[in-house]
Amino acid sequence: MTPAICNQYDVSIVIPAPKGVPFQVPTTAVTEHEFFGAQGFHALIGRDILSRCLLIYNGQLGLFTLGY
Repeated sequence: MTPAICNQYDVSIVIPAPKGVPFQVPTTAVTEHEFFGAQGFHALIGRDILSRCLLIYNGQLGLFTLGY
């Protein structure tokens, strides 16, 4: 692998909830990189965040459910 220089930022993540308490992750470090820019992705959620949730992915319908 070739090392890459990337910017790193401290961010907070909040996913609003229509009813109840929103999902919040206090400050966490994220890095900037253009791995998936051509496909239109602006961010990836890693397993460090998903480990706090329940993710159900229905590939046949192209839908996902994120519970917390």
